[in-house]
Amino acid sequence: MDTGKSDLETFIFARGLSKRFGTDKARHKHLGRPFLNHIHDTVAIVSGKVTVIAKDAGAYDDLGVVTIADNYPEQAPIAGLLTAFDVSEQDWIFIISCDVPDIDVKFLRSLWERRQAPGVVPVTQGISQPLAALYHRTAEDLFRQGYREGQYSLYRIIKNAGFRRVDLGDHSALKNYNYPTDN
Repeated sequence: MDTGKSDLETFIFARGLSKRFGTDKARHKHLGRPFLNHIHDTVAIVSGKVTVIAKDAGAYDDLGVVTIADNYPEQAPIAGLLTAFDVSEQDWIFIISCDVPDIDVKFLRSLWERRQAPGVVPVTQGISQPLAALYHRTAEDLFRQGYREGQYSLYRIIKNAGFRRVDLGDHSALKNYNYPTDN
């Protein structure tokens, strides 16, 4: 099955403040390895290039991953998405937050097989998951307009923008870790 590896670039968001978590989520150990490495190694199987977006360039170099600085000052996922559009040369990008270390290749392939511009957003238990979604280059202007207008919510922007929603039911691969005790 063609996963489009050369046509897909992945960006892992590791810029959050981790207020609830209390420490840097990206470095938190899960099954003996940092969250960030679990996610990176999994998405690298189906993605031609994987880049981490953090507050500071090089913030995770010690973990062996390419890390660039976010181009926008806002602490909002839209800032990371716009940075991804700024630097990517691909039409399709996958974005994922650094707190879903159980992400699996089956999930990624499932999204890729359902790709449709302007993007594909998984839905788990009735909730859209825009921080584990595929975005097509044609959606870039929509998000830039939202940013200019002060609309930083990815949920609100994609709500009526023609994104394909894929209901995954209760998909454990997207379990979000908000507290160290979630591990």
